[in-house]
Amino acid sequence: MLSFCTRNPDAALDVLVFCLCGAFGQLFIFFTIKTFGSLVNTLVCTTRKFFNILISVVVNANPLLPMQWTAVCMVFTGLIASSLLKARGHGRGKHSQQGSAQHAATSNGRMKHQ
Repeated sequence: MLSFCTRNPDAALDVLVFCLCGAFGQLFIFFTIKTFGSLVNTLVCTTRKFFNILISVVVNANPLLPMQWTAVCMVFTGLIASSLLKARGHGRGKHSQQGSAQHAATSNGRMKHQ
């Protein structure tokens, strides 16, 4: 690889920029996980990949089959439903986890100190 990069300095610059972009992207991933949790990070990554594919289909004028358009609609429906439920407070938040913990503590008939 070093031999190739010394013979092709443009390629060496491309490799360097690619590595820097990857490192910078990792910082965003770590920040997202630390701030919002791994579930949000997974949602962001999946959504980003989905939109990249959809933009590629539109820009390159690649036709999708009816079954593929059905999958596109299902993904959008899921994303919108998830966002609406989270906005209304029906997501699996702190309150639902506390309720589960209280239910588990009292399910054997005794109250445990938490």
